[in-house]
Amino acid sequence: MHTFPNRNILWASLAVDEAVRQGVRAAVLVPGSRSTPLIWAWSQQNRVPVFTPWDERSAGYFALGLALGLNGPVAVVTTSGTAVANLYPAVLEAERSQVPLLLMTGDRPLELYDSGANQTVDQVKIFGDRVRWFAQVPLPEAHPSGRALRSLRTLMARAVARARGWDGPPGPVHLNFPFRKPLEPIPQPEDLSPDDLQRLRKEIEGRGEAPWTQMLAFPPTFPPEEARPWADILAAHPRGVIICGPRCPGGAFPRKVVALARALGYPLLADPLSGLRFGPWVKGGGIFGGYPLALEAGWRPPTPPQVVLRFGAAPVGNGLLRALAEWDEALHLAVDPYGTWHDPEHRLDALFRVHPEDWATQVLQALTQVDLQRDASWLQSWREMEKQVQETVARPEDVEGQALPRIVHALPEGSILVVGNSLPVRHLEELAFPQSKFLQVWANRGTSGIDGVLSTAVGMAAARPGRPMVVVLGDHSFLYDVNILALVRSLKLLLTIVVLHNDGGGIFYRLPIRDFDPPFIPHVRHPHGLSFRGIAEMFGLAYHEVPVPHLDEALRQAMNASRPALLVAPTDAERHEDVRRSWLRSLSP
Repeated sequence: MHTFPNRNILWASLAVDEAVRQGVRAAVLVPGSRSTPLIWAWSQQNRVPVFTPWDERSAGYFALGLALGLNGPVAVVTTSGTAVANLYPAVLEAERSQVPLLLMTGDRPLELYDSGANQTVDQVKIFGDRVRWFAQVPLPEAHPSGRALRSLRTLMARAVARARGWDGPPGPVHLNFPFRKPLEPIPQPEDLSPDDLQRLRKEIEGRGEAPWTQMLAFPPTFPPEEARPWADILAAHPRGVIICGPRCPGGAFPRKVVALARALGYPLLADPLSGLRFGPWVKGGGIFGGYPLALEAGWRPPTPPQVVLRFGAAPVGNGLLRALAEWDEALHLAVDPYGTWHDPEHRLDALFRVHPEDWATQVLQALTQVDLQRDASWLQSWREMEKQVQETVARPEDVEGQALPRIVHALPEGSILVVGNSLPVRHLEELAFPQSKFLQVWANRGTSGIDGVLSTAVGMAAARPGRPMVVVLGDHSFLYDVNILALVRSLKLLLTIVVLHNDGGGIFYRLPIRDFDPPFIPHVRHPHGLSFRGIAEMFGLAYHEVPVPHLDEALRQAMNASRPALLVAPTDAERHEDVRRSWLRSLSP
């Protein structure tokens, strides 16, 4: 029969047991006191891996990367007070990016609220509506009823289900666990008598290996009879555009949507984070990556599109957003499995709450039964645009942005590429064109922060050991997140970090503030003049300074080595922006 030294350990152990039964794939524990029962419970189970980063902010992003890599929910355990607040940036990103996290925060009991007790803040609904669900877990009881323990198990079942997308998009869920001392596994004679343990045996042991409650949800399907009228509409409008934004589904979706685009004769504009720009479905053409620069330069097709069909999250490029605002006479359609609103211009004529793969499959099937109108000149105009952009940026220029196409070219098939926000993801969007090599590409574009990029990448590396892994980020973003490198060392993770070192916030050269100095140099671009060699030595990384033209070869060598590596590419962001503006002038009609 199971035994427990006190009520806190019983409470935490059952919560952790049910979380694992419900499909939590890993746990990230940050050292602390009030969360001791939860830390103890997670450390005692041996069914899922447990990780311990140094601080809560990095831990949140690390857990986000783990959840992405494991394709399932990950628990994050913190102590009380500011520790909880430090999860907020990762919570915002997970909420917007629809990544399932189970936040299990230790807390003081209610009688210590508003009393001046140390490290006590109001943690009830501290994340507001940025989490999919919040629950205040009842205080552990010395002699709980069977109903109390059953409710604890079903609470965990509901929490994990909501994190996974039970009644909406996946995302973070917050469970707040108050505990009274003793927090450690110290026996308490007044707690949990042998009669209690015998009486509660069923609730403690659970239902064999199964969850206490199986939470079963089925995705909505798109009925064939509903697909036919929309197939008729698309078939009658030969000038259309398919936009695949960030975070499109994987699986069969890329091939289905590419087949749909080719059947209709529509260009498919593939965001680098969509999962469509890099893969075997690129063979055969029709997938475009030159549109960000072309549309920003003012290029437009000879006539506006009649249909704009969108999958994935909203695009972020200024050129495409401006074009979408101008195409106000087009029929704007969007497909999202949860009905999430991704339309900052508010131009949608229809939003389909259905899995995109199912939608594309049914419409593609319906198109075989209708007469398709095709306009060969429409697709040809997009091909000419793509060719012009590629020729323009191929002119030999040793500028920062060329780092991303070199890195993409050097990566082996099946690699994971994590790209930082600000300039790196924009360089990828503008200069890395579609190719048939499959790459998994991720960036924290839910809220587009630069503060947790490296921790997210380390989380993905920990989830998928053995997969080739590269993270590319700017120098400011790297400095935010240096302490996660301690976990890289302790876990012996093999990944390659590429820092585009432009000595400050190079992204701001794209803004009008560049012409106003001061405050531009000291307070906006904010150069720091730091070298990262000492950081590499501290954490046991191989260190190489590499000019951009040699990044591809240096990356190949680093990825074939037996230790993690830090490649630093010194760059000049101002010069890159000047060259980029010359490209835009060349592409301008």
